[in-house]
Amino acid sequence: ANDPTISFRLWFKVGSQNDPAGKEGLAALTAAMLTEAATRTNSYEQILDHLFPLASGYHASSSVEMTVIAGRTHKDNLAEFYPVFMDAVLAPAFKQEDLDRLKSRTLNLLENTLRFSSDEELGKAVLYNEIFADTPYGHITPGTIESVKSITLDDLRRFYTVHFTRDNVVIGLGGGYDATLLARVQADLATLPPGSPATVPTPRPKPIKGLQVTLVDKKGASTAISMGFPLDVLRGSKDWYALAIANSWLGEHRNSSGRLYGTIREARGLNYGDYSYIENFPNGGQRFVPPQNVDR
Repeated sequence: ANDPTISFRLWFKVGSQNDPAGKEGLAALTAAMLTEAATRTNSYEQILDHLFPLASGYHASSSVEMTVIAGRTHKDNLAEFYPVFMDAVLAPAFKQEDLDRLKSRTLNLLENTLRFSSDEELGKAVLYNEIFADTPYGHITPGTIESVKSITLDDLRRFYTVHFTRDNVVIGLGGGYDATLLARVQADLATLPPGSPATVPTPRPKPIKGLQVTLVDKKGASTAISMGFPLDVLRGSKDWYALAIANSWLGEHRNSSGRLYGTIREARGLNYGDYSYIENFPNGGQRFVPPQNVDR
């Protein structure tokens, strides 16, 4: 109660595994259209102008199985921030100009950044796509160039109506809030349409037989190598703790004291860094610690 800020998390059980065939990237683009675009009340420029003097904001995180709409404000600014934040979730405008802008950004990521500027992320993307081929996990969250180009406003509206429902959301509040705010959030989200989307079956990757290698031929001065296979061990299993210890010994993300890093980089001078993972770790090239709300 003494925390001067209030944090919101609206967790929707929807992610890239729910993308329709041929519309890969729809979940991520829908999330962006909620938090980086106009509402029926304000244009995106008006929203930014309103939030800037409040030192407040909101954003979306869309991963394979979940989408989280997150916001944070000082409690003194709650009265001004809350209507704008909730409007983003309840009343998106779905304007063509916003869709064009966000599609252009996504296509730039796929066509330029991923292909030419981030070998680390490209290697992982190819690995994931190969391992999970022909399953709902079988494409990266932003989608493909062809699928993103094909996404329309009608696609967004249908996806939003089906998945962003009052029966498909979990509320998280933190900081200096009170019971009155919780009741208000519950009442406002209750105005979303009802419905529980169909559960996506657990992906069953094809067995890996022998050593399978995919080479990506591109111009560049560096090379990234990603190796792996799917695990069905979840947290809560005793095997997970054993794997966590082994993973730490091999070398967690950006940890320079691990076995891999010490042997391959320090002793042999072969490359920049070497790390081990037992769980999903998206956007590792931009992070030092695992992001939250990306469980699989």
